[in-house]
Amino acid sequence: MVRAFPFYITLEREDPWVRGIVEQALGFFESVGDLEIPRKHVTDNSLNKYVKQSFNPKRGQISFVSLLSLFREEPRQKEERHYKLAILETDLYFSNDNYFLFGCTESKISKKGEMRPDVFRTSDGTETPLVRGVVISLNRLKGYYDEYWERAFYAILLHELGHFYGLSCQENPHYIEYDDPSVSPLEWGHCDNPKCMMEQVNVPKRPDLLAKTLYLEKTNPDWFCQYDLRALRRNLRALYR
Repeated sequence: MVRAFPFYITLEREDPWVRGIVEQALGFFESVGDLEIPRKHVTDNSLNKYVKQSFNPKRGQISFVSLLSLFREEPRQKEERHYKLAILETDLYFSNDNYFLFGCTESKISKKGEMRPDVFRTSDGTETPLVRGVVISLNRLKGYYDEYWERAFYAILLHELGHFYGLSCQENPHYIEYDDPSVSPLEWGHCDNPKCMMEQVNVPKRPDLLAKTLYLEKTNPDWFCQYDLRALRRNLRALYR
């Protein structure tokens, strides 16, 4: 029995090059799991109206929380349940405590490797659909990294999709617990191994995203540490097989 929905891939601004990088990243995960990830490329500019509705003019940014709530009411979601993979041109944030995000994820698999539900059930049995997926903004990637932005984009896709599939996993000895007082809360739920793409980036005492990308390109073709890679393979196969 198939437990997974397909990814619907939408772009704020249509760009075949961006779609190609997305395909490259999904292909990486397919190679790890030795499987196919169902997906559909949506090219009708339907994302744009949700971007406008979730735009915060005081910040000049898109609210991830608002965008996700709009996705729950999307007519297409009611026609066919799916995971979101949305690529924005506009800057993105999560909360007032957060300056900006390269990307943000509502994961399908927990850090313990458990499947998270696709509906919320109240005590009276009422069901509300939950939308899971990944949102990435190209705004800072292009602004910070110039001609290297595509490589940074590929790396952050791996990072956020890693979160979607349950990384960094709690069984990883380098996993940073959510209540660890020795590090910033921004690092909780990430990997402490510098050779893993699930290490947090662009926070104090952690590497810049591009520096991290170039380092892993040279030192680790698997992109993830052995513990997260093993969990990723297991989680992918549990979801898609």
